[in-house]
Amino acid sequence: DIPYTYTNRSGRTVSQSRCGMGPGPPTLEKETNGEWRIAYNVILLMCETTPPFRVQSGATYTGTLHVVARQRSDGLLTPWRADSLPGTYRLHWPLHASADPHDDAGVVDAVSSDFRLVVP
Repeated sequence: DIPYTYTNRSGRTVSQSRCGMGPGPPTLEKETNGEWRIAYNVILLMCETTPPFRVQSGATYTGTLHVVARQRSDGLLTPWRADSLPGTYRLHWPLHASADPHDDAGVVDAVSSDFRLVVP
């Protein structure tokens, strides 16, 4: 589990619409050869929650990215291989740049500070 806190410093309400309760989680990105690449991303259903998830300007949201890492030798697909885990990571959370997730306001890219993950 990777806990995170987002404080909305955009000066406006940001939003997100998805299936279920609460927002979709951020994407976990890994730095590889100087570039950020998706390391782990949760698959979400594409339907709409009313009202959408919103974070008002100046407000804070705290959540947890639940990551499944398995080390397997049988070659079956896994959500994430633990042997590829060590490295530098960040969380990236694109949020809609207004209280209405369907208008043309664009995106606020919330990006965490870099952090290291290692195999225990």
